[in-house]
Formats: sequence, C-alpha cells, structure tokens
Amino acid sequence: IKFPTSHKLLIWLDDALGYGEREPIWRWWLDFEWVDGKLRRPAKTNERDLRPEKPEPPLRRKITFYDFDNAPPPDATHAIPLRQKRNRPEATDQ
Repeated sequence: IKFPTSHKLLIWLDDALGYGEREPIWRWWLDFEWVDGKLRRPAKTNERDLRPEKPEPPLRRKITFYDFDNAPPPDATHAIPLRQKRNRPEATDQ
C-alpha cells in the first residue's frame, strides 16, 4: 500500500464487506487433534469471528510496570504485597 494513511479505511472496508471472516474449510494441520488414535477436527474451541462494532482500546492507557528491583525474591514462600502506586509512574515514562 503506497498511502499509509489509507490503512485504517481499507481495514474497515475489508471488514464491512465481509472479507475478514474466517473460512472453516481452510484449516491448518495444526488445527487438528489426535483423539483415540484418529486425527479429527477439534470442537469449536476458541472459535470467534471479528467484531467490528467492538470499540478500540484507548491509546494512552496506564500499564503498571514492575521492574526487577520491585519483584519478590525467588525463594519467597509467602505472598509479598506489590507497591503499585510506586510503580505506576514508571510505566508512563517508558
């Protein structure tokens, strides 16, 4: 695509025309499973279609980042409370 600004429009148009739907006939060999020594199509596990009406996630959301200094020690056998308020500003800087 020569015009990067048209990406969003083309993606929306593709979904609106129905070209973004799955084709159950075109399955990869990884989509099959062995059951009792026979190769079968699995039940509809995790099958879902696109939902164009679903709202997009916000661009500036706060994600808490826990660096190594704030991680619990590897030999801890009990729960250690996390210091979320201390870590939250660090996430927006990175």
